[in-house]
Amino acid sequence: MSLLDQHDQYMARAPQWKRGRDVIEGQDAVHSGKEVYLPRLDGQNDKQYDSYRHRARFFNASDRTVRGMIGLVTRKETRVEPDDTEYEDDVSHNGTSMGEYAQDVLEQLLVTGRAGTLLDYPTEIEAQTVAQAEALGATPMMAMYVAEAIIDWNYKFINNKYQLIRVFLFDGVDSQDSDNLKYHYRELLLEEGVYTQRLYVGNDISAEPQLVNEIIPKMNGSVLRAIPFEFHGITA
Repeated sequence: MSLLDQHDQYMARAPQWKRGRDVIEGQDAVHSGKEVYLPRLDGQNDKQYDSYRHRARFFNASDRTVRGMIGLVTRKETRVEPDDTEYEDDVSHNGTSMGEYAQDVLEQLLVTGRAGTLLDYPTEIEAQTVAQAEALGATPMMAMYVAEAIIDWNYKFINNKYQLIRVFLFDGVDSQDSDNLKYHYRELLLEEGVYTQRLYVGNDISAEPQLVNEIIPKMNGSVLRAIPFEFHGITA
């Protein structure tokens, strides 16, 4: 068993996600898909098919539709209750407001139908109260994961309800050194009722990643008893 094993739903939906992103990207991406989108005519050799493919035109109605629907949904300002103006102005610690974050999630749902949010918390700052945390700037942050980055997940029946007990996420590529790429992963676990994060790094997209750090996040001095990760989908 590999950490990189994909969930059954991931494997089933990945081709659909790829098609969705290609049609939103436009004609170049559709052309690159070759026979996935434009079947070869009987008797065509490679040169004839490439000429035929490049003559084809793709009208990108999908992207225009997504932009129009986002505009319709966000024509009114996003409201959050209870009101927390300071946090709403920067929910991701990079200047993204709650309204902008919601718009980013909506775009992912319109394109692939799936996304996820991790509510993370600074681990290097210890605070015993909410007031202390705010004074130290230790506010929670929301990190969005696109469908393709949520590799695997598991639920378990605990205390008369299904609870998320594991999520394995792709955190991106460190490309500062093009000759030595690092692939980062994050595993969220609920073990014996305690939420834990494990960080991994791989040297290749298909190489088994190695554990580099383990974190037990705390909030107001206490461990968390659930994984603070929320799936977003077009269906319940």
